[in-house]
Amino acid sequence: MEPSLKKIVYIGSLFLVLLIMVPLTKYVAAQNLSDIILFITTISLANISCLLHIFIYKKIETKAKYNDYSQRNIIFASTVVFLELNGISYTIQKKENKEQFSFSVNWKKKDAATEQLRAIFCSLCIHNFKGITPTQQTKWAIQNDWEENLETNLTIEEKKRLWKKQSKSLQFHFKNNKKTVNKIHKFIQKNSNSEMIKNFVEELVKKK
Repeated sequence: MEPSLKKIVYIGSLFLVLLIMVPLTKYVAAQNLSDIILFITTISLANISCLLHIFIYKKIETKAKYNDYSQRNIIFASTVVFLELNGISYTIQKKENKEQFSFSVNWKKKDAATEQLRAIFCSLCIHNFKGITPTQQTKWAIQNDWEENLETNLTIEEKKRLWKKQSKSLQFHFKNNKKTVNKIHKFIQKNSNSEMIKNFVEELVKKK
């Protein structure tokens, strides 16, 4: 999760807890309670507030981390499927971080038009995958990848028309390989061997 987003989530979850606990605290304070009971109740509510805030924040943070990880997996899976479909040789490299394995793909780029279609294919996969919400950063990365392979300067409207046209041309391949991308996404969550993953991808695509 990005630092700026972390801050927003932290403050947002704190505000949500306050919306719940402040009225409750006022209600307790209005009751005819002895000073010691009121003191104990107030301290208890404060502790509950802290625990609730931490729980909500950690829950959102965990979901955001999974979303980020899944986005990388889907982009990886859609990239290797596209390369296989187009007969482009590639290698898979494993990158290890503190939390999980992630993979990068290296390939010899062909013509600019093919690279544009690769970016579009990744976009179709990431935007139509259930349970994953593409972040703005991911959208920009794919968009920039596509634009970097444009050979001519286009206006914003021309870019929109070209994007739409290329997306339409890839709909068949996307629909035909959506399940394949999903299977690869699940497979790489359980397997960290690059060679096994490559063989798995090749086998799936050949069955199509």
